Amino acid sequence: MDTNLSSKKLRIVVVGAGAVGLFYGAKLATTNADVAFIVQTAIEKIKTEGIQILSNTDKLVINKPTCFQSLDEVDHADWILLATKATANQQIAPKLQRLANQGSRLLILQNGLGNEEEFAPFIPKNQIAGGLCFVCLNRIEPGKVRHFGYGRMKLGQATGNPTPELEHLAARWQQAGLDVQCVSNLAEARWRKLIWNVPFNGLTIVLGGVGVNQVLQSVKGFKRCKALMEEIRTVANAYGFLIEPQFLDQQIEDTRKMGDYMPSTLLDWLAGKTIELEPIWLRPLHAARKAGIPVPELERLAQELQSKTPPVQEHKTPLS
Repeated sequence: MDTNLSSKKLRIVVVGAGAVGLFYGAKLATTNADVAFIVQTAIEKIKTEGIQILSNTDKLVINKPTCFQSLDEVDHADWILLATKATANQQIAPKLQRLANQGSRLLILQNGLGNEEEFAPFIPKNQIAGGLCFVCLNRIEPGKVRHFGYGRMKLGQATGNPTPELEHLAARWQQAGLDVQCVSNLAEARWRKLIWNVPFNGLTIVLGGVGVNQVLQSVKGFKRCKALMEEIRTVANAYGFLIEPQFLDQQIEDTRKMGDYMPSTLLDWLAGKTIELEPIWLRPLHAARKAGIPVPELERLAQELQSKTPPVQEHKTPLS
């Protein structure tokens, strides 16, 4: 780690006080980083009662966390951790431009494809990074998160190799006990994450609002899951991202250990919220069509999800 960076007081602003933002922000706070959270609702409750991460083996409490209701209240940040759903990107991106102009770097902790590109008109691309979170979390009330397992992350720059600043951020999370690694190819990491996100975030919804274990226990669900994974792998391979077949098997075995876990996308849908249809399902579908690769299971799943999505959601990539 760069000695100049390691001795510097790191200022982190977490945008999005959901499960992901609270978990990874709280972990950074244990490394003596100065972490602030942008909180839209129940800000006084979180300020008073603190942030609690409830894992199977321990409990992490951040007392009296620094919270703001708006980015307008933030005067400086080394890193902005964006942990909101991708559906809000177009509204958030212009608000980050002021801090980016002051040198702040953006780490996008979101699923799907094309998220970094949404911020490129407002933030220099060399200041944008992405993170893929392999973790089972649910926010059970404001400021309180249930951690079921895992927690590893893959971090990469939107363009080029990992910077010293990104490697330092990864080292901070490692210091907090997490398996966090920098990768040289963020695009490949995103396709690898889709191997899990596409089937499990989608099938838990279309099979009736079930946990990931029920997807695998169902003959129909397991068959569709395997087919979707293979389709995503095939499309990724066509774009030069070579994903080995055994990676799919490992994803399934890791998922079996999750039990009744319900992904956040499913919880959003159950709560009547907009789901991330565009980045997780429609952009990979568009990529498949562009490459001339048939993906009947992905086509079917995208159509099913579109029919179950609130009509107020706008899509840039039509199915027809």
